Amino acid sequence: MSDLRTALYVVKYGDSLWRIADQVFQLGTNAEKAHKVRELTELNPHLTSPDYLVPGQLLYLGGNACIDRPSARDLGEAKM
Repeated sequence: MSDLRTALYVVKYGDSLWRIADQVFQLGTNAEKAHKVRELTELNPHLTSPDYLVPGQLLYLGGNACIDRPSARDLGEAKM
């Protein structure tokens, strides 16, 4: 499981799991995005509500994420 949780994303203002699924994973169909939202919810059991993300919060993305690694500054400001 640790290999699947290595990619981290720092939540920004206005983010949602749907937006992250769309922008980070560059998925085409709504069905693919909905599936990825379910995966993100499962990878992040620390979320109190998948509909409520806080800027600075860290999310595990799993594999195939198209992002840069978070900076030390991002991680220093991040919340779990």
